[in-house]
Amino acid sequence: MRGRSLIIFLLLLSIGYPPVTAQSIDVYEAILEEGKRAIEEGSQDQALELWSGEAQRSNYGITDPRIGTSYIELVTELELKEEYERAVEMYYWGYSNPDDPIFEDALSKEIKRLQPIANRDQYKKWRDLLKDEDFKELGRAIIHFWELNDPTTTTRYNERLIEHWRRIAYGREHFSRNGVSVYDADERAEVYVKYGSPDRIRDGLFNFSSGLVQSWIQQAFQISYADVGPLPSGNDSVSQATARQILRSQIMQKRSQIMEYERRVRFQHNYPSYEIWVYQDVVQNNFTPLIFVFGDDGDTGQFSMLRSVEEMMPNSAFRTAGSQMGVPPSFFLQMMYYQNLVTVDNYFERAYQELESKLYNMQGVNKWDSRQLKYQNENRLMQARMRAPQERSTLNKEFPEIPMDVHQYSLLDEDNEPYLATFVLSNPYRAYFVDQLQEREFNISSYHLTGTIMGINEEDDILFKQSVAPQPLRGVQDFYGNVDHMPDEITYFRVPNFSDPTSQKIAIQLQHNNKDSSRIGRSVFKENVRAFGNMTLEQQEPISVEDTELQMGDLIVGVRQQENDKKLPFGFRVEPDATIDQGENLVVHFEVYNLGGEQAAPEPFQIEYVATEKVGFFKRIFTKRDQVRLSLNFESRAAQYRENLEIDTSPFEAGDYELELTVMEPGTDREVNRSIKFTIEEEEQEE
Repeated sequence: MRGRSLIIFLLLLSIGYPPVTAQSIDVYEAILEEGKRAIEEGSQDQALELWSGEAQRSNYGITDPRIGTSYIELVTELELKEEYERAVEMYYWGYSNPDDPIFEDALSKEIKRLQPIANRDQYKKWRDLLKDEDFKELGRAIIHFWELNDPTTTTRYNERLIEHWRRIAYGREHFSRNGVSVYDADERAEVYVKYGSPDRIRDGLFNFSSGLVQSWIQQAFQISYADVGPLPSGNDSVSQATARQILRSQIMQKRSQIMEYERRVRFQHNYPSYEIWVYQDVVQNNFTPLIFVFGDDGDTGQFSMLRSVEEMMPNSAFRTAGSQMGVPPSFFLQMMYYQNLVTVDNYFERAYQELESKLYNMQGVNKWDSRQLKYQNENRLMQARMRAPQERSTLNKEFPEIPMDVHQYSLLDEDNEPYLATFVLSNPYRAYFVDQLQEREFNISSYHLTGTIMGINEEDDILFKQSVAPQPLRGVQDFYGNVDHMPDEITYFRVPNFSDPTSQKIAIQLQHNNKDSSRIGRSVFKENVRAFGNMTLEQQEPISVEDTELQMGDLIVGVRQQENDKKLPFGFRVEPDATIDQGENLVVHFEVYNLGGEQAAPEPFQIEYVATEKVGFFKRIFTKRDQVRLSLNFESRAAQYRENLEIDTSPFEAGDYELELTVMEPGTDREVNRSIKFTIEEEEQEE
């Protein structure tokens, strides 16, 4: 069979089709179907070989999302880790240019598969593109969605995409009570694709406890056997016999009353099966965790996702018609079901306690209590779901997280275009030491950091993407494994500053230099990945670019570049947290724009800088606060001027300070100023 499929493939290619859409699709149809037949005959590797053939992927202008999807679907179903990277490439290829109406159904199915993990605006955009038959742009939008969710944007390989399809494969295999979800499985698969494995699962069957229900009925309707009265006194045997008969009759009447209502409750109980999923930490700052209730619907008997436990009861159970007692059977079913679940989570325990408080209330159970508590319980679950994120990846659990902090400075380039000098502080050393213990290779030169930053507009379009070359880690021999005292790694990006609202996604990744290095455990990550960190922030407003306005960029502070430092931006070692050691001179980078205004040539300008100690109220009264004040004269032949100032800090004591620079242009009477806070730390004394 392998030989026959390859012959068909070669014959199709030997026809020599020009890059015409209809003929390209014929080739794709043949390759797709031949691969499916190979799978049916147990030759999965042959199918992958057919679908990933370079020939059909390079000879034609359009691409086939059906082949790309089939490839990643098969690879993740079989957990072929060695094929994961190729699977991502095939998926991206399939959706890079699906520019033909024949792919409409495949594109429609894919955006439905993505709907559970996408926000409403994203899905609407996809639906509009599909409706407008803009298939090429829709394919690109799908790829952009995955690029935005890639935890390691430094490479083309996308671990989150693989995780997504592995979850789909798991859901299809394990959640097959019905096929109502978009993943050809029951609704548990949809939740699993969104959030992964729950923290707790409870499943079982709700049985019926006659003794408990009867005791609850007796309490709810305040039926007391003490009310039948004592036997009459005296020696009249006839009177005694009559009294006993009356007493037995009264007791039997009350017992019959309880048992009759217990039968009504039992009639409404269908012995439903249930499965409860609890996600403990998905919803932040919420009293109720993220809980999903699956079970047999009380009316249809179909297993599905339910709004609350009460949906496993028939609607008729909430009615009191035909009963002289005024309490619906649902109340006692609620008592029984929630009591069974009290150990699953506080949500169920609280629901049971509220039912108990109604039961033992002096005023008795109201006929509306059951339905009111049903709506209340539904609302609690719904509120948690509304506050939950659209989806959750659990990839970060596989690695120590790299802590990150970002400092950005607004500047203008030579063409007066705004940009952000971006310094990302990250500390990968905890992850480094964990990996060293696992791999037993204590060699810091075997590791490096990579970094990427992306700009994303409100329509989720990627406006720019910038990666930096791998950078080695600093030496750690002087810190003796104390992670808290290790200096942060600094990664620099020069980021365009857009006028429209833009968010930035920043990713830092710790890698082993050996791409085939081993790693403990199974993972969707490449073998050499050791840790990663991600963060998203809103872009700050750009500075003014008016031609006639005297303007300054943000001040950037640091210390003098050391001889063994590599070449650094701005010519000195920037300290983004603006903290320097006592005894080191402060270096300040400043930039001035639009010098001279409308004049033909800029005139000389002056800069005054003042460093002021930030002190408390009493010290401010009794001490002189200005530590350094100095005026300098400058000349510039251009409208922009950039310079570094080095300030002697020997007169400064350890503490917090504010530095203010004022630029004055005497010829135009214009001035502008900027300020920045910095800290001088006291030198640690060696023991």
